[in-house]
Amino acid sequence: MSINPNISQLDYTQAIKRTIDAVNDATRVTIAAANDFEIELDANDGDSVLSLNDQNTATTTVTSVQTDELLSVASARYSKAQLYVRTDTTISSPQSIVIQQSPLSTGNVWVNTAVTVTPTTAAGQLAVSGVLDFCALRVRAFATVAQGTGSATIFLVLKA
Repeated sequence: MSINPNISQLDYTQAIKRTIDAVNDATRVTIAAANDFEIELDANDGDSVLSLNDQNTATTTVTSVQTDELLSVASARYSKAQLYVRTDTTISSPQSIVIQQSPLSTGNVWVNTAVTVTPTTAAGQLAVSGVLDFCALRVRAFATVAQGTGSATIFLVLKA
């Protein structure tokens, strides 16, 4: 096999050493036998990390008769969730809404979290839950008991 003279557009003094296998006219590859790999990042060497600052907001309006799943969102790209509940019309007996998470992309496997929010009784008011840090494929807002009379809009906000 003849050696390819155009391996790089760099001058021979600029080419990165030990990356070319001249015998085989190919990029040098070393198969690692270890199972653990480490990456060292150092800004002084010019390394950088790109972070994802993504957000998704799912919204639904619930009435007094709704229980069970209020809304569900695929969450594989996200790691934080928070519920906002705006009371649209006066709620006679507001009940707690919980964030549940699932390790599966389909099916009915859900785990309650400690993050809940209870709507206010007065129309036009907003209630906000704490922030849930999670690792799950889906999250949902879930109500086990009907809200009584009235309605509310639920916002489930996911952040990367």
